[in-house]
Amino acid sequence: MQYSVPTNWEMDLVPALEGLPVAELYGQLPRDFVGGGRASLMIGGVSRRRMRAHVAQVLGAGLRFNYVLNATTMANREWSVSGQRKLESLLAFLLDTGVGRVTVSIPYLLEFIKRRAPDLEVMVSTQTMVATPDRARRWEDLGADGITLSVLDVQRDFGTLKAIRGAVDLPLQLIGNLLCLQGCPAGSYHAALNAHASQTGMSRFVIDYCTFECNRRRLAHPEEIIRAGWIRPEDQHYYEEIGIDRIKLVTRGMTTAALAPIAKAYADRLSPANLMDLFPTPDKMIVASRSGFWHLLRHFAHPMRVNLFRLRKMKALADRREVVIDSAKLNGFLEPFLAGRCTEMDCETCGYCAAVARRAIRFENGYQEQTVHAHDEMLDEILSGRLFSYGANRRRFNISSKKD
Repeated sequence: MQYSVPTNWEMDLVPALEGLPVAELYGQLPRDFVGGGRASLMIGGVSRRRMRAHVAQVLGAGLRFNYVLNATTMANREWSVSGQRKLESLLAFLLDTGVGRVTVSIPYLLEFIKRRAPDLEVMVSTQTMVATPDRARRWEDLGADGITLSVLDVQRDFGTLKAIRGAVDLPLQLIGNLLCLQGCPAGSYHAALNAHASQTGMSRFVIDYCTFECNRRRLAHPEEIIRAGWIRPEDQHYYEEIGIDRIKLVTRGMTTAALAPIAKAYADRLSPANLMDLFPTPDKMIVASRSGFWHLLRHFAHPMRVNLFRLRKMKALADRREVVIDSAKLNGFLEPFLAGRCTEMDCETCGYCAAVARRAIRFENGYQEQTVHAHDEMLDEILSGRLFSYGANRRRFNISSKKD
């Protein structure tokens, strides 16, 4: 198995990955014309000069660099003379920098690149939600060079994975260490939200309602952690046996100290004692550990958009992580999925993941109750509208219609 590893743009990352079966590093500038799947506030400050130096280091180590252009919308800015020029300019910069591969979510952008920058290989993002043989085949027909399958739908459905593998000749990739909710109703909205928050000419300010809502659900219902489509390092062979070519690791912006052990765990096929160490959490991000005040000021100091005093409640959601997923208690847990269990009944009827969660997950020092409460408070600020008002005790819970 080979791995696609996110870059943090730090020069210590490539040496830390030396000797591991890493095929490529992938990443994106905090902002560009197309945008991507991470808001710029999660990446920090990276200049084009720094990108050039980093890509040169990656290529010098014998790896490839995959530049991520996986926005699900360009806000119709592509349909203009200036938009076309900006797209061409961005692609020219990538080629000049040494980028040999890009990842997209928009069919038009794939065809645009194939027509105007044919030297670039084009991968299909997980945000396209490819989860059927027909959808995979349609991307192949458009000229894709590989597909990252949907992390929200198909990673535990081995029958469908086999069918997709049989339908296309393209390299197939799965995401290994993401906790996204299976069947998440906010998937497409979250993708669009992050796209606009990483595009030049658009506001970098964003309130990530989707992450708040999903984190709250995972904490209140730990079985959602088990239901997520992550792949234990020890279980990779099941995917190799059906023809999956590569595991993609997430996420961009993590410190090298957090990211390198994750890549090594997958390469060694050995989980850490606490499986939570594999997953991206705010405390692992560079922007949380180093950027501090000035980064927050740049992205959140918008007093005409949001109540800055109430916004401080967000900090409580990232202060600590006291969740333990006992890896030893997950041995063999994937076997019912191999037999097609998930295609036979709905999750609530089944109850298997809830039983696994009860034996394998624990919260320490009151973390579950305290953090669910903190998320409830933040979501209440968002949904009531108080976060967007400076009025004293202003509440917007009810909007009544006027009746004659």
